Amino acid sequence: MAVRDRNLFVWQAYVIASSIVSLMLLVGMFFLWRSYSDTSVQLTAEKQKLSNAQSEFTTVNGQLDRVLSMLGYGEWTQEDLQGMAEKFKEDAKLKDVEREFAKLLSLFPANTPLKDKNLIKLPQNLIDTIRKRNEEVAEARTRTTALQEQMTKEINDHRAARETAEKAQQQAEADLAATKTAAEAKIQEINRETDQLRKKYDEYKANYDKKLAALAGENKRLEEESRGQSEAIAKQTKAIQEFMNPDYAAPQGKVTDVRDGGTLVWINLGKADGLTRGVPFSILDAKEPHTTKAVPKARMIIEEVADNYARGRVFIAEANAEARTRYYRNMVKSGDLVYSPSWRSGRKVGFALYGKMGINDSYSDDVEQIRQLIRSAGGTIDDEFPVRGDTQANLPGITHNTSYLIIGSDVSQIVDQPGGQEKAQEYAKFIEKARQNGVMTMSIDKLMGLLKVDESSRGVPLGERTRGQDFKVRSPSRPPQSTGSVSEIYSKSNTQKP
Repeated sequence: MAVRDRNLFVWQAYVIASSIVSLMLLVGMFFLWRSYSDTSVQLTAEKQKLSNAQSEFTTVNGQLDRVLSMLGYGEWTQEDLQGMAEKFKEDAKLKDVEREFAKLLSLFPANTPLKDKNLIKLPQNLIDTIRKRNEEVAEARTRTTALQEQMTKEINDHRAARETAEKAQQQAEADLAATKTAAEAKIQEINRETDQLRKKYDEYKANYDKKLAALAGENKRLEEESRGQSEAIAKQTKAIQEFMNPDYAAPQGKVTDVRDGGTLVWINLGKADGLTRGVPFSILDAKEPHTTKAVPKARMIIEEVADNYARGRVFIAEANAEARTRYYRNMVKSGDLVYSPSWRSGRKVGFALYGKMGINDSYSDDVEQIRQLIRSAGGTIDDEFPVRGDTQANLPGITHNTSYLIIGSDVSQIVDQPGGQEKAQEYAKFIEKARQNGVMTMSIDKLMGLLKVDESSRGVPLGERTRGQDFKVRSPSRPPQSTGSVSEIYSKSNTQKP
């Protein structure tokens, strides 16, 4: 029991002692923490002071560098100088210095590098500038003196020239007065001579007018005589040309046989005469006295050619029933004549074209069709004079070998076109050349009536190509009577060859 009580006491004493030690440790640690906290605050404050001192030192050092750069000390690049000027432009201590320094820099020449612009070099630069300006002033004074001397010399020269001119003017005025007096006397003399000449002119004009009136009357009489003689010569020339040109008035051959109901015809022309296939002919009555004025019975186109004869197919002149009825009343017979303006035995027939070649009263120009028609019939184009458009190239022109001048439409309208007067003169020369070469004129309708015999023309083929609807039934008041002899086709066998 005593041992347990002793242990309990020891334990209690231990606990109390431990508590006292712990409390003392806590108090010691508190004072230690408080001391450290105060020391840390003091250290932070000292660091801030040190930082402020370093910043102020940097600023003062930069300001010192800037002042040294203004004085020209140190090695600075242009970028460094520009950076420092920009940096201290608003500095409290240096902004006024920077402003004054900028004004001083404007005293340097514009081409001076920035690193050479400083307060040390400014006085020397100003001295050099003043020296240079003094030299320029001295040079300007020298030039001014030379100009003044030159101006003085020119003034003296002008003054002398003016005095000379005044003297010359006085002399000229004196000469002018003398000349004026002489001119007045001369004018009076000329006026007297003019009056005499006017009287002579009036007498001469009266005689001239009298003679001119007589010559005008004589000229009018001669013109009337010349016009009458020209018309008589033209008529005689035309008559002589028609008389001297048998090709124009005479047929080239005649019909030797007719077969197949008047649709196949043989003629007495062949290869020996220079005839070829495709040449068209007009078939005329054997009793017709005037070939060029005759109305053809029909047309034919050559299909086969032998040495001494040829065979062709017949076409009637117009595409209507009346023409076909008229043809069957007066059919082609042996002995009828054949005529073509585009073919001559042994030579080519030349044509000249003038004006717009309108077929069947059309408003279009069918000149190309006319060319092909003439060439297919054996003729040639020697020359052309179109109202509009271009002519063919390399045409030989009108010569004595040209037979016909084909006159188209729009001939009278040539003067109304741009450049019509020049065209009219060229046309007159064209016609005169044709007249001088004895060329016969023919209308486009006459040419078409003599040459155009294909199915696209106004002709209609006979024979196997005849259509029933082309021959409508007519009811005449009395039967038609025959106007000629019976054709040989009703008395001969159509199996015989010519």
